[in-house]
Amino acid sequence: MYGRPGSVEFRKFKFWFKYAEIHETQEYKTPMARPEVTIYTKFGCGFCVRAKRLLDGKTVDYVEHDITMGGPKRQEMLDRAPAARTVPQIFIGDYHVGGSDELAALEGAGKLDELLAG
Repeated sequence: MYGRPGSVEFRKFKFWFKYAEIHETQEYKTPMARPEVTIYTKFGCGFCVRAKRLLDGKTVDYVEHDITMGGPKRQEMLDRAPAARTVPQIFIGDYHVGGSDELAALEGAGKLDELLAG
């Protein structure tokens, strides 16, 4: 059926049996969910472009809220960061990063990847 020991058929069977055994016992861990990144921006803001470019370079998914015309998203930003009056305002999960300069400083210090990993 599987050939005699030493035959090609027997070696193939032995290989696939060992392969199945390894993969059956291997634990698969789901990757941890990355924290949601939210950025509040305005039209024509160079600092907003700079911050988004940094995040895009790291292939980070983020939610962007344009608050050029004010509205409920501007109020949401102020609720999350009461002292914030400028854009961009960046949040990684519940952590308020601040603006573009603070994001760049985190990157320069090597702490941004740690924050983005969760």
